[in-house]
This record gives sequence, structure tokens and C-alpha cells, in this order.
Amino acid sequence: MLETKNLCKTYLNKGKTTAALKNISLSFPSTSLIVLSGQSGSGKTTLLNILGGMDFPSDGSCSFRGAEIKRRLVDSYRKENIGFVFQDYNLINDASIKNNLRMAFEIDGKKPNDDIMTEYLKLVGLPDENESLEELFLKKPNELSGGQRQRVAIARALIKNPSILLLDEPTGSLDKKNSINLLNLLKQLSKSRLVILSTHDIDVAKPYADRIISLKNGEVIGDETIHVSQEKINSVRAGKEKQSPLYSFLCSLKTALRGLLKNPVRLISSILLSCLTCGAFGVALSLNAADEGKVAIRTQYEQSNKAFFFVNSSMESASNGISQQECGFSSEQKKLLSNYNGGNDPIYLCKSGVSYERSSVIGRSAKNHCNPFARFLYTSYDYVMEIDEQSNKANNVLSRSDLLSDQTMCRLPETYEEIAITDMQAHYLFKYGGYDTETKEKVYFDSMDSLIGFKIDGLAITGVFKTEEDINYWLPMDVFKGYEQVYDYETNEMRLAAGFSPAKYLIAKPGFARERGKNPSMAMLRLSGNIDKDLSLRSSLSYDVNDTNYFCYYTGRYTGFTNKINVISEFARVVIFGVITCFVIIGMILSLNFFHTNIKEMERELGIMKALGAKNSSTISTVFTQGSIIAAIEFILSLIVCLIGNLIFNLKLSISILELSAIPIFGMLALIVLTMLIVSSFSSLKALTKKPIDIIENK
Repeated sequence: MLETKNLCKTYLNKGKTTAALKNISLSFPSTSLIVLSGQSGSGKTTLLNILGGMDFPSDGSCSFRGAEIKRRLVDSYRKENIGFVFQDYNLINDASIKNNLRMAFEIDGKKPNDDIMTEYLKLVGLPDENESLEELFLKKPNELSGGQRQRVAIARALIKNPSILLLDEPTGSLDKKNSINLLNLLKQLSKSRLVILSTHDIDVAKPYADRIISLKNGEVIGDETIHVSQEKINSVRAGKEKQSPLYSFLCSLKTALRGLLKNPVRLISSILLSCLTCGAFGVALSLNAADEGKVAIRTQYEQSNKAFFFVNSSMESASNGISQQECGFSSEQKKLLSNYNGGNDPIYLCKSGVSYERSSVIGRSAKNHCNPFARFLYTSYDYVMEIDEQSNKANNVLSRSDLLSDQTMCRLPETYEEIAITDMQAHYLFKYGGYDTETKEKVYFDSMDSLIGFKIDGLAITGVFKTEEDINYWLPMDVFKGYEQVYDYETNEMRLAAGFSPAKYLIAKPGFARERGKNPSMAMLRLSGNIDKDLSLRSSLSYDVNDTNYFCYYTGRYTGFTNKINVISEFARVVIFGVITCFVIIGMILSLNFFHTNIKEMERELGIMKALGAKNSSTISTVFTQGSIIAAIEFILSLIVCLIGNLIFNLKLSISILELSAIPIFGMLALIVLTMLIVSSFSSLKALTKKPIDIIENK
């Protein structure tokens, strides 16, 4: 029924050709249980994929009922004839079991039938005796055991009554009992259809196979037809179960728990002291692992602000030290930025040379303090975003602001004598007034519409646009308290006012910088959704030319503030680790004393067990089980302590600098495991060197 001729499959990876299948010629009957055996990499899965129409051969052919399976016909072949059960089941985790089964009908263009679903579930032994059919239907795949998920996957494959059932490593994640149950089922199914399964454990499948095809390095090295007697199958099913040892793990667990609960007060106090020291160690590791760029980007994600900036700089050695300055992007850097941005150029920014009198916007600020946006205007007007309709559509940066009553008045600049402003800039200009550079007089506006046409340094405003930036973050800032913090009297909160934002920059026609003899030194992109990808872009943009290093760094709303991370990290390395090291040593001494006292109280029980025949490994098992229980509790509590410590630290600094990343997690885990191994080994040493009777009699 199914046949392959000179089947070959090769893969090309990084210029290297790998042969997965080599001249495979096989013929399969319409009914049989056929086993493909071989180690990982032998070609079993590749052959199954080709037989099931999931893949195509590089050479040779595969035929079904005498007709070659052409690429244009493979979808019909797979839909009408193949039932495929994947190694990892491929059930839809977000769908219920019932919906997973219904999918088989829907793909086949049929109306779902509960009776048929029930029939095939019963055929594969579901539901189990302890649950009803409705309970099983409502469960999600992750609520089932591996064996249950496997049987649901088989039922789903059988619903369309395929003539060929293919299973990739169906017993790979099952225990022996469930493997035998599954093979018995497949044996019954093979009486009415062709069943082909792959496995690397031939000993389990062999008693049920009608034929075994052995593969190695993509070649058939054996093809054996087997006549299986029912007695042989029964003998496998009735195989003698391996007896548990006298001193099982369960016994070790019970003994360890009894020892721990003999003195709960000491247990709790020792664990709390240990987890406090370990949690503090985790906080120190979090401080040391803090990365300014990652913190800034993560914070922008948390604020749902997807726009961030790259500033290109050069650093070179000079006679009087290191010289650093902003510079334009190279063609290679622009190419990398474009690729990251989905093939579109990012929004480029440059220092424009546009000036605006700082005193002109001080105006009517609250509490008689300097309006904080005066500084924003003074500094941010030195940059412009070069945007036209095409680049705006590609980057989705701007949209017309609803501050204007007449939307037709709003447009992007079309000449180099025009600029546009953002809604945040419009708000402050309207609230505090502007400065007419021609008349040298203060100007207040009757409406937002009157901003259109107002000139800043001779450049006429053509429109007011809004960005994705939440300007409500900035608008309450009526009192300037230094470069990085602004006090909001309405909410009694201190807010951060440093950093970069698309809402703070003027908007000009592309080429504005070049017209003024300047090159863009900043690019605005949208975050990809993957922090690791965002961070890798920074390193890929760096390069060296002679003694000059060209590099990019992130800027964002919190960038100026997060510069403090470097100082904090240095402090953590020098001071905090010294203090924590002392606590860690104290914690290890406390743990050692606790374990030693516990083992002393358990010695008689351990001696009796040794007298009954338990080996030294039994003592080791008990002690290390006890240590593992404490280590698990300490690790969980240490994570909580570290999380609380990080939260307090972040709240004090008003920004999420510390996070429970892999470094503090694995650092705390390594410390706890090391402590457990040391104290467990030391505590069990005495019991191991004494005879049982001496232990019992406490000699």
C-alpha cells in the first residue's frame, strides 16, 4: 500500500550538507504494526515525516496505492489517509480536550460529533475510572498526565479513521506500564490499518511488532519480520515488577521529616536566619547585575512606551585624556538600524541649531518656582525629529492632536522654514506663553489654534501632533527641583523629569539637518518586544577605527536617572558583598550546628535501621533528604526575601532598577546547595563511621 524507492533526504546548514536518509527503499502492507528503531539522529523521525506527508524527499519517491505522492497532491493524501501522533503530542494547550478533539472534525470539514469522540476516547482507555467524561472534556492538556495526553492525541488522530497511523516516539515519556498498555492498543488498531511507530527502546516494542526496521545514520541496517505469539505478549505484560528496596526514598523522607519536626522552634529560627542572609545576598547580586540600558528599556515596557533612542558617539584617546562627542551614523550602522526596524529607516534626530530664549517660557509657574518645561524647551529644542508622511506611516510615531478645533490646519512641515510641535509642547506654550523672537516680546495665545503660524527662531509652526507618550506624566510638573526630580504638589509625589521623550522634540522635514550642515546623531526606534534583541542591537552598532571607538547608548525617559546604577553597582561590589559575606558565613555556621544537633537526635533511629539491614547509603539518603527539604524551603523563602528587598529598593528610587533575574536566582541556589552539601556531609560522617549497635547505645 505504501512504498518508498531510493528515498534520500539531505539538509543544508551553514553551507554544510547533512544526509538524513540514504537510499531508503521499503514497502509497507495495508495492515501491520511496524516499528522503526534506532538511536537519536538515525533518521526515524525524518522517514515518518516523509511517509506522513509532513516533509518531502530530496531524491527518490514515496508512493501510496501505486501512485507517487506529488507535492500538489500531498495535502489531500495527508488529510484523507494519515493520522499523525507527534512525540510531544501537539495538543493545543489553551483549548479544552473536547475542543482539541473537535478540531479533527473541523479540519476534515465535518460537524463535530460527541458520540464519535466518546467512542474513540473509550477505545484508548479514557476517561479513567476516577473521572467522568464531562470532567475529561473540560480539562486542558496540561492538567493530564503524559500517558493521558498521549491517548488523547491518538484519539484525535483516529477520529478521521485514517488508513495509516504514524507515531513518533509514543513511549518516550511513558513508564513501562503505560507503554505496554499503549502498545496493546496499537496492536489492536494494526489489525484494521497500517501502524508505524518509531522508538529507540526496541525491547519494549519488539514483542508487539510484526516487523522491525532498524535505521542507523540514515540507512536501513535491518529489516526483520516477526511472528508474535499471544503468549509472548502476555509474558511481557505479566512481567515481574521490580521490588522496592527495604530502605526506600519514601522511608528516607519520613525519617527526615520526623527528625526535622522534633524541634520546630529551632527549625523555624534556623531557616529564617539562613534565608535572611541568603536573600540579602540575592539583593546584592541583583544590584551587581543591574544594567542601565536594560533597566531603561524594561521601564519603558512597563510604561507601555515603545519609543526609545540611540545616540551615536565616538571616544578617542587624546593627550589630555579621553575625548567623547556625538557623531553621525555610518552607512553600516544605518543599515543595521533599518534591518532592526523591519526594513524601514528609523526616525533620525539631530542637533538643529534652533535656539529659544529660556527666560521666555518661565511665565506663570506655580509656587513662584521655575517652570520645569523651561529646561525642556531650552534643551530639547536643540534636537528635531525629521519626519514626513512616508516615514511617519512606516514608524507610526505621530497622529494629529485633538487639541486643535480645526484639524485641517494641522500638517507636517513641507519646507525647511517650517516646524511642527507635539501636544506636550503646545500645552506648555499655551499655558506659559511664548517668546516672539522678532518683536522680542512675550506672547500669550487665545486658543490652541492660534499656535499655528507662530514662529520659533523664524520657523513657522504648521501643526500639533501627539505621540504615544502619556503627557499626563509630565503635565503636573509645575515646580522644578533639580535636573532629575520634579515635585507634584497635587499628588505630593516626586517625579522623574530627566531623560528623552518623542513628546519633547520639534518636528522638521527630512533633510533639515543636512540643510544646516549637520548629520543626525540620534535615531528613534520602536522596541521589538524582546529585551534581549533590543540589547543586542546596541553591541552590534559599536566598532573601532584606529584609536577611535564608535558606540551607541540608549536614552529614554529614565536614562539620566539610571546613570546612578553604575555607582550603586560599584558600591554593591565593594561594600555590600563584604557585609553579605559575613552574614553568609554566620548562616553556614548556624546551619551546620542545626544539622549536627538534628543528626545527633536521630542517631538511634538511624542505628536501628542499619541493624535491620540498611546500608550506609541509607544514612546518607536520610541526611541529604533532610538537607534537601531545608534547602528547598530556604530557597523559596530567600526568593521572597530578595523580591521584597528589591521592591523596597525600587520604591525608594522611584524606578524598577532591581529585578529577580537568573544571576541572583542561581547565585542564591548555588549558595544554598553548597551549604547543604557541606553541612550534610559533615553531619553524616559520624554516623557512617560507627557500628549500628554503637549508634543505638550512643557509644
